[in-house]
Amino acid sequence: MRQRKIGNKLSGIKIVLSILLSFLLNISAFSEAIPITVQVKIDTTIATIGDRIQMTIGLSYPEGTRFQFPFIEKTLGETEVVGNRFSEPEKIDGGLTQTWTLDLAVFDTGIVTIPPLEIRALSPSDTTAIMTFKTDPQKIRIISVLPAGETNLKDIKPPFPIRRTLPLRLLVFLIILMGLSYGAWKYYQKWKREHPPLALDERFLEAPHVAAFRKLEQLKGKTFKTVEEQMQYYSEISQIIREYIERRYFIRALELTTTEIIIALCETDVDETTQLKVGILLKELDVIKFARQIPTTDRISSVWSNAWKFVDKTKREYFLTGGTSD
Repeated sequence: MRQRKIGNKLSGIKIVLSILLSFLLNISAFSEAIPITVQVKIDTTIATIGDRIQMTIGLSYPEGTRFQFPFIEKTLGETEVVGNRFSEPEKIDGGLTQTWTLDLAVFDTGIVTIPPLEIRALSPSDTTAIMTFKTDPQKIRIISVLPAGETNLKDIKPPFPIRRTLPLRLLVFLIILMGLSYGAWKYYQKWKREHPPLALDERFLEAPHVAAFRKLEQLKGKTFKTVEEQMQYYSEISQIIREYIERRYFIRALELTTTEIIIALCETDVDETTQLKVGILLKELDVIKFARQIPTTDRISSVWSNAWKFVDKTKREYFLTGGTSD
């Protein structure tokens, strides 16, 4: 009975040991590094002119493997390289996998052969041995986009019409308008040269009574040697009074008679007494001027004084504030 129990225990230990041994063998097999492999495939064997042909080179290798790839610039055999890219390595059981993709294009018809590529690899288990992999050449048939028997190319799309930015009528109108504007500008320039701006007469910047007082002061105390000089003196006083009335009351006194001036003054704010006095003064000056009746020497100062008093009585002074003072 006791021997039977010992035998059962031994058989159980053997079973456990066999299970452990099997598990360890599976682990070692699972963790064994994968071999280096290079596989090539293309997405099509028949293409039309200008189509993109994708060639994919698949790489499987243990971690730590280093590769040396061939240098490819713009062409690969009879094909043009329009794309060249590597994917990021991805982990798999026992190593890594990665793809190298080449986008190719052909612009002639016929059978095109993609030449083999030579890829070198340095295994991490043996750094002294260099492994060389050479891909198989790939053949592709390139056909034309034209139907069989035709050689003339056809437009893929109809001609694109050029859009006019402005309607023809509007363009003609703008040209005419520009021409008229230029003509008007040239005419204005010519007119401006022929009609220069008038020079400003600074005499009109003076107030009427200031100009009258200044001219009367020039005549004050004047002596005469001849009758003509005396008559000129009275004529100048008459001119001063008339110019003052014209500028002060906007009456055309230089062109009116004395009677017409008195009538016009009735429509202004000049009082009757002043109207009477200036009327007498102007009539006296008319008699001297037209009848040549020279007054006595005593009247010289009297005539001048009456002219001064009239201007002083009717003057209108302007202040900087814009107000006036009579």
